[in-house]
Amino acid sequence: MKKIRFFGGMAILSVLCLSCFHSRSGLSVIGYRNQQVFIKKGLSYRVGYLGPQWKEFKTGSKSASFHNDSMGATISTDAFCGGAFEDLPLKTLDGQLFAGMEKRVVSKTDEIVLDGRGALRTVSEASIDGVRLKFDAVTIKKNNCTVDFVYMSPPENYSAGLNDFETFFKDFSF
Repeated sequence: MKKIRFFGGMAILSVLCLSCFHSRSGLSVIGYRNQQVFIKKGLSYRVGYLGPQWKEFKTGSKSASFHNDSMGATISTDAFCGGAFEDLPLKTLDGQLFAGMEKRVVSKTDEIVLDGRGALRTVSEASIDGVRLKFDAVTIKKNNCTVDFVYMSPPENYSAGLNDFETFFKDFSF
């Protein structure tokens, strides 16, 4: 139980670290309800269903974030609209998500299509304060917005939450 609590705390910390890059100006996530992520000015996007084992939590960052205590895993999404970042390539945006992470090793990168647009999916491992975590990140640009989906867990629990993460981001529609 102590190990799960520790990893849960590290997952929350990693969401906060990832959100540091996204403290940019423009429109961003203001809420989540019934698989709908809301952005200011009436914009929203739909995500897939996460079961009851995923509990929404507030991070202090502008994201919709969910934690699974039994896996010590977190799924998060954020969106930023307007500003200078929409002109950057997906690979650059993905790399900036992990700025400040220690010893990041990318194991897989795939170009995928979500809601009719190209997206970049990257699986990697990195350390935060010496604790190793596995990440699965998807970045897409649509309707003048950059949307990120991030799944993070201890490496040994990664496969346990992978299907949930894929359901979450693959049902994306803007």
